[in-house]
Amino acid sequence: MPPPGWKRPANRPTPPPTRAMSSDAGQRKFAFESYFPGRVLMGGPKQAIERIRVLRDVGITQIGMLVDFGSLPQAQIMRSLEIFANDVLPHVRDL
Repeated sequence: MPPPGWKRPANRPTPPPTRAMSSDAGQRKFAFESYFPGRVLMGGPKQAIERIRVLRDVGITQIGMLVDFGSLPQAQIMRSLEIFANDVLPHVRDL
């Protein structure tokens, strides 16, 4: 995958997708849909609170957080942490 902001030179058109490219994209989609649903905490405060409650109901007592997912700028990461601390944590702290 090219780095953010990279552009293909004008004299080099995008090649048509090959079977390998299509298969790779399909495998990534399958892997995400198979692995992540029910295993990640994503969304706004309401979704996060509900997800944490569900996790607690099934016996999960600890949650690890990866907050610098992808190439998010640090300001966005810090904003997400602030939202979590202010809008989610007070509602789930005692679960």
